[in-house]
Amino acid sequence: MKNNAARAILVILALTTAYSAIFSLSGCKKDVQTITVHDSINVVKHDTLYKRDTLYKVDTIDYDNICPLRGLYVGTNTQSNGAHSNSIYTFYDNHFAIGQETLNGPATSWSGFRNTCDSVIMSVYYVSNNSYYLLKGKISSDRKTISGSYTTTDGLYYGVFTMSK
Repeated sequence: MKNNAARAILVILALTTAYSAIFSLSGCKKDVQTITVHDSINVVKHDTLYKRDTLYKVDTIDYDNICPLRGLYVGTNTQSNGAHSNSIYTFYDNHFAIGQETLNGPATSWSGFRNTCDSVIMSVYYVSNNSYYLLKGKISSDRKTISGSYTTTDGLYYGVFTMSK
């Protein structure tokens, strides 16, 4: 009987630790963190059952509100075959961006994006070849330059880009 009471207390302590870890989310973290709160809980019921629980501390911060990415960025991209073209994007509210091939030309791509304070990921639909692109870029410390790489979902087109404010 004492053994069962001791085990029940251990379970309560483990759950208390887990709840306190979940509800103590504070600060601005860049990545999702996985934290193993406890390795196993022994439950005695005719046999011993071992269970491994992993709790996740999920980053729910919308970095676009903390480090907003807005305005016009102009630059070039270089495809894997050496071809160059313009890379012009205007970043708007609600994680939306519009791309153009020339400053005064029509929109040629539409994008949703998500960003942290130092990087951006864009999902782009490019009208002229009806392809979807994934762009991953680093934002400079002064937030005036974005440099990175891109690829189409089928892998046919890929390369690098740089854009500046």
